[in-house]
Amino acid sequence: MFKQLLRFEIFYQLKQRAFPIFVILFLALGVFVGRQGFAPTGVDYNSVYQVYFHTSLFTLGSVFIIMFFAISAILRDKQHNMESLIYCSSIQKVHYFWSRFLGTFIFSVLAFTPFILGYTFGNYFSDLDAERIGDFQLLTYVQPWLYIVVPNLFICSAIIFSVCTLTKNSIATYVSAVFVYMLYFVCSLFLNSPILAQSVPASPEAMAFAAIVDPFGLAAFFEQTQYWTPFQKTHNYYRFPDFFME
Repeated sequence: MFKQLLRFEIFYQLKQRAFPIFVILFLALGVFVGRQGFAPTGVDYNSVYQVYFHTSLFTLGSVFIIMFFAISAILRDKQHNMESLIYCSSIQKVHYFWSRFLGTFIFSVLAFTPFILGYTFGNYFSDLDAERIGDFQLLTYVQPWLYIVVPNLFICSAIIFSVCTLTKNSIATYVSAVFVYMLYFVCSLFLNSPILAQSVPASPEAMAFAAIVDPFGLAAFFEQTQYWTPFQKTHNYYRFPDFFME
């Protein structure tokens, strides 16, 4: 039963008109960012550090993708007056909600992933200094996708999907997405996060605390790479601290 529900959810979300719009939007955004050449002095434009930084930063916008798919997954039965038929059927509650959640999460990831593809195209098909564009390495783009995109979108999907499920209200779902987005910047302001242009560098204690409480992993990324040289930012792959690997 669960496989059938998940298969139906995938086909339903795939037919949503907003899905190709999100794909094109994030693909274009990735191309635009990749062509700008934002990178510290001495760091390659397509370095591991830069891919991590831009991928982490723009996952903040994924909450609005998730918001749409969550509303589509949960509220469509109510909008089409199908709730009474669904709830009195033999479908188990756990199968029903897990299939809807996984559909939301999977298509949110699929809609955001073109950002990384666009970023790659933007780096290599641009007027940027060729000496600061390194050789293509698949791991440079796969690792941020695994370490940043998938966990961030899973956490945001869980929060927004839960709000939508508990409230059955589209306005509350919109508010939860905006709240998650704004909460990050409010916390960054009070925690002196490196993502904000602070005139006073954050202390190691503040950086460590921000790394723990930041749900998007940006502060943790900055905390781990704050002492990297330009050479390391270009060639090193980001690794989790040892206590994550134990």
